[in-house]
Amino acid sequence: MGSFRALFNKLFGIINFVFGIGLVLSAVLKLISPGQIISTVKALALSLFRLPLSSSSALVSIFVLVIFEAGLGFTILFGVGKKAVLPITYFVVLAFTVISQYLFFQGRLESCGCFGVLTKLFYPFHLGGLYFLTVLFTLKFLLARENEA
Repeated sequence: MGSFRALFNKLFGIINFVFGIGLVLSAVLKLISPGQIISTVKALALSLFRLPLSSSSALVSIFVLVIFEAGLGFTILFGVGKKAVLPITYFVVLAFTVISQYLFFQGRLESCGCFGVLTKLFYPFHLGGLYFLTVLFTLKFLLARENEA
């Protein structure tokens, strides 16, 4: 079990790096090309909260999201506050997976808009990638909790 844990921790270190870069890149691309993410935020507000948002209100929400996303990405990249960042990241990935799946299956969302203009390149793999990340973060979260005990 020890060698599996060591291998998984090395693999997860690489995944953390890629995920950190992905979060920062996603934040930057949302600022460059906010069109799809505006649609996502508006669909989310309407579906979950029955709240119609204007495009300007959606942009404010996106700006807050971009700050959070970039901050989380840099925190992961620099390895700061690992005990706090892991549960936050796990929650964000899990929540985004559930919310995206909900909106996709309702037919209210074709793509999340996570990567701005590049979103169309990732569209066929979107949910599969989210499921994969959710499983990896669940394993890492459980292993980290086991190491603390």
